[in-house]
Amino acid sequence: LPGVYAMLAGNGEQVLTANADTDINSSDRVRWGVDIGQIGEYRIGDYNLNGDSNYNDRVVWERNNGKFTSIARD
Repeated sequence: LPGVYAMLAGNGEQVLTANADTDINSSDRVRWGVDIGQIGEYRIGDYNLNGDSNYNDRVVWERNNGKFTSIARD
């Protein structure tokens, strides 16, 4: 809808390479794998932003895997 925006969860790997900052892919799954088990703090792989990196964050990534935006980061 015009004027309605949303940010998809699961795009944790934010390196400045082609499409890394605009799509959710396997690199973001790897980023989650690095952070899993970290509790009590927000990490890049904490895709649901509850302060714990665990399997629930992978579920978020799985739901959004393959989605992308055409709005690149500046």
